[in-house]
Amino acid sequence: MPLSDLTNVSAVAPNSFIAMQPPSITDIRGWDTEYLIKHLQGKFPTKFIEEDFRILRENRIEGIAFLALTEEKLERYGMKGGPANVIVDYIEKLKGTWHSSCFVLYFLNPSLHLIVFFR
Repeated sequence: MPLSDLTNVSAVAPNSFIAMQPPSITDIRGWDTEYLIKHLQGKFPTKFIEEDFRILRENRIEGIAFLALTEEKLERYGMKGGPANVIVDYIEKLKGTWHSSCFVLYFLNPSLHLIVFFR
């Protein structure tokens, strides 16, 4: 996998990086509404306004309900089409992505060492 394909990469030390996959479906099922909202705020910092999060709170959308959302449901709850589309596209991406419970790439020295941890 080329480094350009990695998303959600953060520096941890000089010449070291950690790349993490999106959350697993199992993880998401355990999220409460506030954790879900914090995740969406971090993942899409410019795509939602407080009104969108109010709709998720009022409808008590948590992990399991989040995974079952459709654009139609979100729009029926009062969410505008743009944010509804972002959420549904993200859900579809999450459902179509292979996940392990933990997947970390750790580059101690990018030119010499690559250690992959699976759990």
